[in-house]
Amino acid sequence: MPDTTLPYFDPRRFDRQVQTVYVIKLALLVGFIISWFGISSAQGAANLWPIACLVGVILGYVVASRISMRTAQQTMQTIQLTAAGATPAELNTALSTLANAFTLNHAVRILIHHQLALLSHRQQNYRQSALIAVTLLNMAPVRRDIELYNKLLILLTDACLQTGDLRGAYGALTDLHRSRLALPQALQLLELQTRYQCICARYDDVLDRLPQKVALAELTPPHVGAQIHALLAFAAGQRHQTHTAKWLADRALLLDPAPQIINVANDMTDPTAVGLASGA
Repeated sequence: MPDTTLPYFDPRRFDRQVQTVYVIKLALLVGFIISWFGISSAQGAANLWPIACLVGVILGYVVASRISMRTAQQTMQTIQLTAAGATPAELNTALSTLANAFTLNHAVRILIHHQLALLSHRQQNYRQSALIAVTLLNMAPVRRDIELYNKLLILLTDACLQTGDLRGAYGALTDLHRSRLALPQALQLLELQTRYQCICARYDDVLDRLPQKVALAELTPPHVGAQIHALLAFAAGQRHQTHTAKWLADRALLLDPAPQIINVANDMTDPTAVGLASGA
């Protein structure tokens, strides 16, 4: 039976895994250099130890590479499972193994924990998804990968909003505004920022450039467009713009007549009730 327990993320263990890989790579490099110079300078029987050392280094690298390759293959299989709509229990089982798997490739380790962050978010463990996102965002390889960087910021923003961490949400939103965003990410930013501003009662900011926001909302998937329209309707209602609020609420319900959309469009008693449930 698949394990239904969400893998626990420990940032200190993650750091130890990263540092261990650095140490192993350094040891292999130093071993190779010492062996090479030993072979070049030694003569006769004294030439055997550097050769044995070099063979050991090569064998160690081959073994580590094969294990890393298997981990990478399992990671890709897990991503394919996610795309195929695997159940959380199946993904829990796969990621529980991968989270502790050895790999020399930092990109693979980052990819594994990005999947773990997405799964945590999907299972509404927002504190863990935020913790993983913050940990990965502090890594130089992630900051160089603009697409992954933006996805993690979007995930972090939604997780902070879901847990009521407005300071964390503000910081992530600020970083998103400074980053280069593709159109889908810019549309996600619109939803997140609108929700943040509604929670903070910044209704004038929500209604600023309203026609442009409505036009952008129509480019999003129906359920996200409905969320944005409902948030705009709520802000208009708070500013006593009755006609605009009704028009926006009607558009929201046309896009997605889900109960939470109806509640938000009418009075929005819980601003965190709407959000990108899937994160990034």
